[in-house]
Amino acid sequence: MAAGFLMGPLELFMLLFFSGSGQAADLVGLFSAEDYFKSRGVQVSFEKLIELAATEPSDAKTQVAQLLALRGLAEEPDRFKKSDGYAQGKAVLEQIAAGTKASDRLGFAKEYALLALARLEGKTPPDGGLPDSIHDLLGWFPADVTMVTALDVRRQGPLALPDKSMGALLKNSVLGTQMKELYDVAETLGNVRIEGVANAIAQQKAGQGTMYFRGRGKANHRWLLAFLKSKNLNLTTEEAKAPGDVAITILRGKDEPLMALIGDTDLVFAFDMGAGQKHEEALKTLLAVRGKKQANIFTGSLQGRLKKADAKAAGLVVGRFPEEVQNSFTGLLPAFPKDLFAQIVRRPQGLDVEAEGLCENEDKAKEFVKSASAVRQQALGSLKALKEKLPQLVPVEGLVNSMQIQSKGNAAHFQMHLSHDFLRGVPALLETLVPRPAPPGN
Repeated sequence: MAAGFLMGPLELFMLLFFSGSGQAADLVGLFSAEDYFKSRGVQVSFEKLIELAATEPSDAKTQVAQLLALRGLAEEPDRFKKSDGYAQGKAVLEQIAAGTKASDRLGFAKEYALLALARLEGKTPPDGGLPDSIHDLLGWFPADVTMVTALDVRRQGPLALPDKSMGALLKNSVLGTQMKELYDVAETLGNVRIEGVANAIAQQKAGQGTMYFRGRGKANHRWLLAFLKSKNLNLTTEEAKAPGDVAITILRGKDEPLMALIGDTDLVFAFDMGAGQKHEEALKTLLAVRGKKQANIFTGSLQGRLKKADAKAAGLVVGRFPEEVQNSFTGLLPAFPKDLFAQIVRRPQGLDVEAEGLCENEDKAKEFVKSASAVRQQALGSLKALKEKLPQLVPVEGLVNSMQIQSKGNAAHFQMHLSHDFLRGVPALLETLVPRPAPPGN
């Protein structure tokens, strides 16, 4: 159940991360306002969009219409400024932006209205960035964690419209034939914002240990819970409260990892990998660390390496590979690092990927670099042959060509740069690779 439930959201998360927009990863950001309203039989006009924007978002469906109405206003400022009722409509937007009208407790309406106002007035939108670092994603994991991975997609810089290429990719893929169903899902969930995901493993012996997952963002707790219950997953629920009157809903499935919704911001999983399947204990540990009743990851064996992480890191992989992972690479590479520190760092020109893998000894490090370099050359050869038929692969060739790998002592060092141009081109590249809808009648 857990793996099946996570697959879609995680794939979506990766698409949003590599879109390179630097903006919030919102569910409604994947939809075209024009297409959505057309599918719902709504005639778009300035007056109608203001009406929808000013409606209290008392349920998920109303919220989706409200946010897409505000986005529609932001997308065509020159058109709507010519409307007869512009002054009155602008006054309504100012009230929403101030949080005094049609607001929601997560602040979506206020944020979307601020952007719409700024674009209608021709001003620079306010900064919507968040000040905390990727480390905040990791603080709920216990001290005995041996490997952790994290990706952070929180907004960077001023409020801005979503990258339309991601919506176009969705629409032009096989899912494009199911857009009505996707709208229906959104109208049950409301807007969902993904800000980051992290996964941690505490493993002392092969086949034994605990795995934790945390997804952070914003979503209405009650609507999300109702959606999960509607999926016939045979879940039982338990309600609890955390300090600060934060609602916690624990969801149980037979012989499945435990899942918990925490407030309007977090979704967590806990999974015991041993034969005992002690998922209850695993979740209790995570919640105890969250409540500061047990030591967290920053006091354990990874604390020194976590301190090395750049404050601007958008991604991290730190720790010792599980034995199963090390063994899986034995047939592919004659040597493979046992321990890794890797980070994705935001730079003005894009993203830098930096990694250091620790091998058993200096000879193993040299052997790994030699075999990895050979794989890189093979990839370049394949890309050279393919790019004539698929010119979208040219940026990928440049990316692979930019990879640098070398050894120093028992460490293998890797570097790669992902430019903003490359990141913006990822949706177009994916569009050539994902299945497209079959023509009607096939």
